[in-house]
Amino acid sequence: MYVNDVVLAKLTKRGAFMLNEQNRELMFRFPQQKLKCDYRSGDFYEQYLWLLMKHFGHEFFLGREAPFTDIYPTDGRKPHDHQPTPKPLETA
Repeated sequence: MYVNDVVLAKLTKRGAFMLNEQNRELMFRFPQQKLKCDYRSGDFYEQYLWLLMKHFGHEFFLGREAPFTDIYPTDGRKPHDHQPTPKPLETA
């Protein structure tokens, strides 16, 4: 698995709480953002592996409940990555 792979992570109660709080804070700071804020324990969160570690990496230490229990690789691309590549501009 590579850090740029897209993964599915099964959230725990703590992970769902943390993700909801992070999304609420982002929506407070940037009202134009529309983020999901109703994650629950057992929900799957799809994200790049490096971004998953950014969201939850500070929570991985002894004595702390893990934010997610299982992690599964997906096809490797997020939906917004499927945009067609623009043609290069011609130069004279």
